[in-house]
Amino acid sequence: MTPDVEILTEADLEAAAEVLGRAFRDNPMNVAVIGADGDRREACNRAGVAAYLPAALEAGPVWGAWREGRLCGVLIAMPPGGFPLPVPGLRAWWRLLRVQRPGLVRRWGNVAAALFDLHPDEPHWTLATLGVDPSAWRSGVGSELLFALLEHVSEWPAPIYLDTDRAENVVFYRRAGFEPRGTVEIEGVTVHRMLRLAS
Repeated sequence: MTPDVEILTEADLEAAAEVLGRAFRDNPMNVAVIGADGDRREACNRAGVAAYLPAALEAGPVWGAWREGRLCGVLIAMPPGGFPLPVPGLRAWWRLLRVQRPGLVRRWGNVAAALFDLHPDEPHWTLATLGVDPSAWRSGVGSELLFALLEHVSEWPAPIYLDTDRAENVVFYRRAGFEPRGTVEIEGVTVHRMLRLAS
């Protein structure tokens, strides 16, 4: 069944954080940075996403995919000039620190800084996050979300940049016109850089 893809609202942010917390729980970078405890990785992911989702919603666009009224996938993109997002407010920082602790927040900050330096110099869209609940993997949810982004970007053409720490994602993105732009090691994890030229 094809999911319904719509722009998220503030009312959807808690559910979106839950979905992304599960979606990225076992990604190589999360394991490397957070550690072996899967439940802790999920909780830390949820807290991190909750901290930056409000700013992502303002920078836009953020899409959600629903099946039978349940959110099962989220895509966060930023237009040219919209990346990186502004630092979360004090309340969001406090909530994040309570869950992740200062040492982990610093490590994620180092990862984010390293990834930022890899972005192209020319104006570009950033596909910051595409996460699907594990219960909906390989069911077309990710493809529908990506199609929504590509359709949107066609009205404001510019290259789209992304990075992924999952080698299996490279084939998925290549099918949508993204081409590899090399790899880099961060925290001992291979990160694949990809770019889709403006069309």
